[in-house]
Amino acid sequence: MLDEFLSFDYDKLYISSRRERLFFLWGHTFEFDGADNWSLLDEIGKRVSASDDVWCATNTEIYDYVTAYGALIYSADNTRVYNPTLQTLWFWCDGETYKIAPGETLENVKN
Repeated sequence: MLDEFLSFDYDKLYISSRRERLFFLWGHTFEFDGADNWSLLDEIGKRVSASDDVWCATNTEIYDYVTAYGALIYSADNTRVYNPTLQTLWFWCDGETYKIAPGETLENVKN
């Protein structure tokens, strides 16, 4: 599953099919002890941390980000975006990645 996640070519999807992607790794330490596979967890950590476009986050960080992302306010014609949150957010629109700071309004967003 990790191979598929890391090698996924997002640009090959139609724009309407593009969604945020999440690779969620969950487990308890006793499970790694019982299966004697700590080396697997180490390998996953090395591979994920070597990727420039993967954000390693806790459950709370993901929740906070998704909540903030949902709070973005778009103009009626979708060319202006306002970020009312305290979190810097990124979004993709028509082949371009935008970064929007807390309290910032972006004008002339490509639609």
